[in-house]
Amino acid sequence: MRLLVPDGGSGGEEKMTMSQAETEGFGADVRQLFVKERAALKKGHVDVDGALEMMERLEKDAVAANAEQEAAKRAQIASTERSVATKHRYYVAVSGYLDMAIAAVEKDSDAAANFRRLRSDVSRGPRTPVVETPQPLPVPKPVD
Repeated sequence: MRLLVPDGGSGGEEKMTMSQAETEGFGADVRQLFVKERAALKKGHVDVDGALEMMERLEKDAVAANAEQEAAKRAQIASTERSVATKHRYYVAVSGYLDMAIAAVEKDSDAAANFRRLRSDVSRGPRTPVVETPQPLPVPKPVD
C-alpha cells in the first residue's frame, strides 16, 4: 500500500505517494533534523522531546501495523494454496468415482452415457449466459 501525501498545491490534492520504506525514511530524516536543530526549535517554542517521542511511537505503531498486514497477506496466500490443492484433490477423486461408475454399468450402456454426460456438461461450463454487472456512471466533481 502506498501512502497518499498532499502534493503541496493550493487545492490540497493528494497525488504523490510514499511506500512503507519511504515513509520510514522520511520519518527518520525528520527526527534526525529535530535532534540536530534542537536548540533552534526550542528557541521557537517547539517541544522537541515531546515531538520526538510522538514520532517514535507513531513509527512503532506503523511498523507493527505493516508487519501485521504482511502476515495477513502470507496467511491469505497459504489459505488460497490449500484451497486450490484441496479442490484439485476433490475433483480428481470425484472424477475417478465417475470413471468407476461408467465401468460398473458397462461403458456402452445408456446408464454410462448419462454418467459421461455429467463430465461433458462440466467441461462445457454453465448453460446460463454470463451477464455483466452494470457499472455506475462516473459523477463529475463540482466546479468551485
